Amino acid sequence: MTPSPIDTDIDTMLSRLRGLSQGSVQGGWRRAPETDAATTDPPWQQDWECWPRSPLNPRHHIAWPAGRVCLWLHQVFTWPSQRQGYPLAGQAAYLGLRWWADRAEIYVEGRLVHSGDLFDCWTRLPLTERVVPGQA
Repeated sequence: MTPSPIDTDIDTMLSRLRGLSQGSVQGGWRRAPETDAATTDPPWQQDWECWPRSPLNPRHHIAWPAGRVCLWLHQVFTWPSQRQGYPLAGQAAYLGLRWWADRAEIYVEGRLVHSGDLFDCWTRLPLTERVVPGQA
């Protein structure tokens, strides 16, 4: 069945609206050197800016080898003044994460804000209640 012009217009508008409120940050994650499961303390003392960008697999996911390997990812978000022509100042910002791991811990500014496992594998975290352009 061929979509009608109205259906196409609605799909186009929904895509545009999603683009105003959502953006992929997959390619911006930096990956710490791999450690075994016994080393699960956050690598706060490491210079994360020297960590390489984490490669994405063909499905655009970050993957790591099986076998109780601990993976640490880091990313800094600097708020732009606008997104697709709309001002962001004063808007709330959230980070949506999804994982497939025995255990996940999510830290924001060095503070543990969420933990999960295979059955609790998705969250939407508030990063700021009010965006200040240029702030990280």
